[in-house]
Amino acid sequence: MFAALLCTVLFSASAVSARKTTEHIGGTEANFTRLIFAPVLMLLVALELKDRLAGMVGIASAPDFSDWGYSAEQKTSLQSGETVLEDNPYGPEPTPTFAGFWTDAQAQRQLDAPIAIDCPVTLLHGQRDADVPWQTALRLAERLDSTKVLVQLVKDGDHRLSRPEDVARLLAIVEQHLLSA
Repeated sequence: MFAALLCTVLFSASAVSARKTTEHIGGTEANFTRLIFAPVLMLLVALELKDRLAGMVGIASAPDFSDWGYSAEQKTSLQSGETVLEDNPYGPEPTPTFAGFWTDAQAQRQLDAPIAIDCPVTLLHGQRDADVPWQTALRLAERLDSTKVLVQLVKDGDHRLSRPEDVARLLAIVEQHLLSA
């Protein structure tokens, strides 16, 4: 039960508090933190927990972002050890992607093979997400070994899904996972 709660809380905290975190520590750091929690930590922690994981909730999950999230020019720069700076829609400072971070993300890609996670999973994604294509949730759902995968698309939802109705939806999903555990 604790393992399920930990994984869900880590991931949910990233999405639910993104707006407040951005206000307190600045857009770059908040976006970077969310980026790590969402695609990398959720799947890696879940793979380590194996049978101890009772459920998982993903919000705007972005596995393999190092493949689809960068242009060929940016990838070349990162491969040569350069830092790539991108406009930051959440704050005034550009968002840096460091070569070492990108290289590590490349080594952690998950979508090229089945993902050995066999617990109930809910993937929540806004279809107006300008940062992560909502189709990524469908690709992730296809790769998960679990037969209990639910993808919820929010037609007018953005990347952060931080409106009151989005937060209520997220809390209901988390509660359902906890009650089912």
